[in-house]
Amino acid sequence: EANRSKEMNEVDEQLQDFLIRTSANLLNCDPSQVGWTDDLDEYGYSSITLNQLCALVNERFSIEVTPAVFLEHTSLAAFAAYCREHHLDRIEAALDS
Repeated sequence: EANRSKEMNEVDEQLQDFLIRTSANLLNCDPSQVGWTDDLDEYGYSSITLNQLCALVNERFSIEVTPAVFLEHTSLAAFAAYCREHHLDRIEAALDS
């Protein structure tokens, strides 16, 4: 159980790092300006950049998420939780490769 929790922490950290760096690139800002728990529309996400984020996440982790997920999961933290809940095996496999 402790080993599984250590693995989860690593997955969480790597997923958070990927989402923050990717967001910073898409929004042309410094990663320190990307709020992990802030609403995405508060710092400049549009339908176009959400589409781009989905495409990059899908490519990186071999999953299928659509921008519609952001209607319910309005922060990067909430989106990461959704991805872990629905696609954990593929995310872990992608991070291990």
